[in-house]
Amino acid sequence: LYTATFNRAADADGVAYWETQTQLDQTQMANSFVISAEAVALYPATQTNTEYVTAIYNNLFGRLPDAEGLAYWVAELDGGVTAKESMIVAIVNGAIDTATTFDNTILDNKTTVSTYFVDAGLNLTDFLLDTVTEDLATVTAANTAVTSVATTAANDATIASANALLSFPITTLLNNDTNTGTATIDSVSNAVGGDVAIIGSNVVFI
Repeated sequence: LYTATFNRAADADGVAYWETQTQLDQTQMANSFVISAEAVALYPATQTNTEYVTAIYNNLFGRLPDAEGLAYWVAELDGGVTAKESMIVAIVNGAIDTATTFDNTILDNKTTVSTYFVDAGLNLTDFLLDTVTEDLATVTAANTAVTSVATTAANDATIASANALLSFPITTLLNNDTNTGTATIDSVSNAVGGDVAIIGSNVVFI
């Protein structure tokens, strides 16, 4: 649903929340996605149903809808026969591979990357999945990018945690036995689990 509606990897906190909503079925969950602020920003009220169906196909499968599928879903939406959330669920659950398209494989691959992103504990909402195709090499490349993002996030969090121990900005290199007001270099080192030095306002790993 994250891929279909937002064309991005799911965020860890979001998935954790939806896993608690066991009273909702897939279509009800999809409705919450469709009416969310993020979706409203992506799909403004001025957008036609043709544009909407095209966007969903592109999000899921990286391709334009076939003429028959486009005509069917636009007619369903225009006539009020099917709601947008029901259409999304139907397209997701109906994904198959053919001789010329690989919708099911592409969706599986995007789900694999999204799951990897969630398992890394990431909560960014801008990790797009449009580079993931039926080719497994694109999954490897995307997962490598996820690892890089996770490493950067972890380093940023560690630096923020260490800096939070300081009572004021440090403007000179401090030795291990030099007090910083409320914290020492030793306490910073213990907090981050490694040897550090502080230069200016930066924690430097050594």
